Amino acid sequence: MMKKILYFFMTAALLCSCEKEEVNIVDTAKLVSSLKHIDIADAQSLFIATSTLTRGGIDDEEKPVLYKITFNGETKEVEFIDEEGNKPSVWTNYTLNLSDKFLLVNVGFDCDHRDYSHRLQYAYIVRKSDGAMFAPRIQNDNHNYLMSGPMSFFEYKENLDVLTQVSEKAWQLQVDDEDNVYYSNVGICKIYDDATGNVFVEELVSYEIFHNDPWEGFNVNGNGDVWMLKMFDDISLCRLNTGDFVRDENYDGGYQSGEIFTLPGYPKNYYRLDADSFWMPWTLYRYTPQPNILKEEVINSGNFQSSELTSPAYQFCVVMLDDCSIIFAGGGIFVVRSETDVRFCDVAFPKNKENRPYLHSDKYVYAADNGGNIMRFDPSDGTVSTVYANRRYQIETLRIFSDDIMQFSGYDLQTGESIIVQIENGQEHVLDRIDGRKIIQMERLN
Repeated sequence: MMKKILYFFMTAALLCSCEKEEVNIVDTAKLVSSLKHIDIADAQSLFIATSTLTRGGIDDEEKPVLYKITFNGETKEVEFIDEEGNKPSVWTNYTLNLSDKFLLVNVGFDCDHRDYSHRLQYAYIVRKSDGAMFAPRIQNDNHNYLMSGPMSFFEYKENLDVLTQVSEKAWQLQVDDEDNVYYSNVGICKIYDDATGNVFVEELVSYEIFHNDPWEGFNVNGNGDVWMLKMFDDISLCRLNTGDFVRDENYDGGYQSGEIFTLPGYPKNYYRLDADSFWMPWTLYRYTPQPNILKEEVINSGNFQSSELTSPAYQFCVVMLDDCSIIFAGGGIFVVRSETDVRFCDVAFPKNKENRPYLHSDKYVYAADNGGNIMRFDPSDGTVSTVYANRRYQIETLRIFSDDIMQFSGYDLQTGESIIVQIENGQEHVLDRIDGRKIIQMERLN
């Protein structure tokens, strides 16, 4: 009789345990899906700071707080709102400006599920216009990892510096003329919305194609076509926005995806400028995706002479602005405004650091020299000028926005305070001094 009683209680305990585990898993996905809104419609910039005054560093249990700087210049804590209108207790790991349409916010939750070795996180796609939050591709496959598949690209690594993580993600993003976002993770993925306002993440090129047979990189044109290249190999493949795949008839592995660019007004084309010496003709190539082939054509050429003021000839970099593309090549700077308007500027400009894209606004390209001064290249007249002489601050993060307003976070070398500084039309303005708290990250929205 006693054995039967013990068996009964053991069985009941096991069933309850299984039921509880299943409920926890379901509730976890439900918790993530419940967040619906973030009040950023009036935000010009966002920044993340430690939640309390700190001495000697950030406590492991501190939850970073997301703040906004409004268009009126006010600093306010950002509120998260769930589907029932409540304001849950969450924190922000990082933010990432995806396009003029979308923002990404990686949010942290407290979760006591036994399978989780760290605090729960999810990366939300946020529509900037109204702050609506979307949690696409939530996985609930009877395990503890919600951000699997395409969304794992936006995972927050607790053991890595936030700014490093954001920088590494930001420079890999590409955008088409509709502000849809493209990136490479398990395959090549696309973030977009539909006519009803729903947001989706779609894998355009599968992992099996893109990673099992590794490609050198990819490029997106305004039309949303995706062109993949293999360095030192004669394989080139373009996925049209229709879903069809075509090949380049002339690709011989002699150039890389970093040399490909687009031009305003030509959304269906790609371009490449061949100019890798100090004294030789330059050649402008056009690549046009067609139903059966990616066609290559020479459309322009000319001569240039460089005094090697900018960088060695082998260093190549492309910056695409609103009305032109800037090509750092041949020891100088090429300004390409159209298929017929190509100009070479033999000027000095600071070398791009760590092979990352130059910071830029809609009209200008920026870089910092060794003294921390900010330099600007003006493609309209080919000149370089100093737009900010830094004499007081240790700059940690610098952002250049579309309207040429500059913001940076860092430290006041005189007071030791964490600061956020804005520079507009050459005028310096301290937006905020954060006594005792550390600014973890800053992002401009509009």
